[in-house]
Amino acid sequence: MISRMIEELLYYAIRHLHLNEEDVIFYRNYLMSEFNVKAPYDGEINYKSIDEMIVPDTLVEQFMNYCINDGLSEKEAEAKVTKIFGMLSPIPSKTIETFNAL
Repeated sequence: MISRMIEELLYYAIRHLHLNEEDVIFYRNYLMSEFNVKAPYDGEINYKSIDEMIVPDTLVEQFMNYCINDGLSEKEAEAKVTKIFGMLSPIPSKTIETFNAL
């Protein structure tokens, strides 16, 4: 389950957060280490539902639930999920560059 969630998050970051495809392996490895996952997900992903997301609330909720079920308090889970989403978000200069290009 968590390995699928990681792949969904990475796809979301590519589609909505301007994550460069060349960086996906680095972030996949980081997330797999963070969640003690031994191998990447090798199944189907519902790309259409992720493409249609305006905000990642569904993904945030899934990661929060996973962390809480894994023994973290709600506060600890929120900190971990915030850190992960922040790591995948564009850096300020990229956000400014995108805004100025509009």
